[in-house]
Amino acid sequence: MGLDKPWKKWTFWTFFTLILAFSLNTIAIWALPYITTDKMSDELLESSGVSVNQFTHVAIRVAVDEPVIEGVPTRVDRVVKDCPDHLAQFCKYDVSKKPLHIHVPVPVDIAPYWSISFYAHNTDNFWVMNDLDVKERGLTELNITLVRSGTYEKPGNEIVYSPSGTGIILIRTIIPDRYSAEGQEVIKELLRYQAEAYQF
Repeated sequence: MGLDKPWKKWTFWTFFTLILAFSLNTIAIWALPYITTDKMSDELLESSGVSVNQFTHVAIRVAVDEPVIEGVPTRVDRVVKDCPDHLAQFCKYDVSKKPLHIHVPVPVDIAPYWSISFYAHNTDNFWVMNDLDVKERGLTELNITLVRSGTYEKPGNEIVYSPSGTGIILIRTIIPDRYSAEGQEVIKELLRYQAEAYQF
């Protein structure tokens, strides 16, 4: 015996609701990482005064009521986003049309930890190098060419392939005891290690 009309309607709307809920949930899960990356990177670009394919100027993020370290640039946050012992540099990259060439001086033997990390537009971390990797290779600086996956770049630099046209780069350095006299001297030394990026 076939279903009567009320049951047919109930069955239709139940399946329609489930399919709609599944579709919206899938779209939200897929889109959220991209939205998060764009929102965070645009906020950082606006607050630091740099543009796409430029690294932020090295500065320590501090809370409103923290004491000022003489001779050290700071950026004030209502809520501190980074670990207070991190000196971070940030770059929103766009390699959809041209490769991005990156020069990074590495503070070998100055800080207890250093790393450079590349994140795709969907927040996937696709390449990392840290102080141990650099020391193992005997390097004091990195020359990286970031290109879109599927394109070819002439050899010569460290080639890194980005799975997306845009994304972000983070350089993190840990500062030992930032308010001690020794820590402040380390910070002042680290300020000279500014990464640079350019396209041609």
